[in-house]
Amino acid sequence: MSAPIKPVKLEPDSSYIHITSSQTPETIQQQAAKQNVQLQHKGPVGELEGEHIFEVLDTGRRAVARDTGAVDSAVSALKGTEGVKDAKVMETRQRAKR
Repeated sequence: MSAPIKPVKLEPDSSYIHITSSQTPETIQQQAAKQNVQLQHKGPVGELEGEHIFEVLDTGRRAVARDTGAVDSAVSALKGTEGVKDAKVMETRQRAKR
């Protein structure tokens, strides 16, 4: 029995993209780099196959702020990439306590 996968810690000021693809995270990063989009793989989405979380980075390898247009252009570029089924910006929000 394998250990459960820990959730990815998302920083409130950084931008993250949820990508659905049958390709490996390394391949997605390489294809994104060809589109001038720098990504850093943060981890899978739970135990789902082909679901990944990537942080969007600028040319200096720093996290891109959410309120820039760079994130929307990155999503548009990734949606046109071969093997990427879906790409969407993730929203970080606090879970409500019960």
